Order: sequence, then structure tokens, then C-alpha cells
Amino acid sequence: MVTVRESIFIKFDNGVSVERMELEVDSAEELPSADFMQGHLLYQGSIAHDVSTGAFYAIDSTGTWFAQDGSGAVVPEESEETENAESV
Repeated sequence: MVTVRESIFIKFDNGVSVERMELEVDSAEELPSADFMQGHLLYQGSIAHDVSTGAFYAIDSTGTWFAQDGSGAVVPEESEETENAESV
């Protein structure tokens, strides 16, 4: 499950709210795509915390997640995060 901990509005782009978000995921396999929530887009620098391992990931301007321990890009499996997204 993907949980939105914080969201900071950056701008509107063609009717889509571009936001820098802080997310929590159960595992790295659940890292969402940049457009995982309808009407919203993750902005570069958004971060995700993997609560199962304690690892942190950041998304770049191309929508690629990078492990913040320097180990490189992470390509999560396709899943249906849109239905499982939750704000706190």
C-alpha cells in the first residue's frame, strides 16, 4: 500500500496538480509511477520510505526511482497503487 504522508503543491500543468510528495510504501516493489493518483503528478525530488527495510527512494524528472544509498535505479513491478493510495 502507498500512503501519502505529505504533499506540497508545485504548479498546475495542463490541469494536473504537480506535487512534491513524501510517501510510505510497504516494500520497494510498491513504488508508484509518477502519475499513480489521478489528477496528480509526482514532482522530481519526491521521496518514498520503504517501511519494511528502512530504505529511502527519490524520484527524478523522468519518473525513475533511485535508492538513496547509492545503489542505483529501482524498477518496481506494475501494480494498482491508484486504488490503494491513502492520505494521512
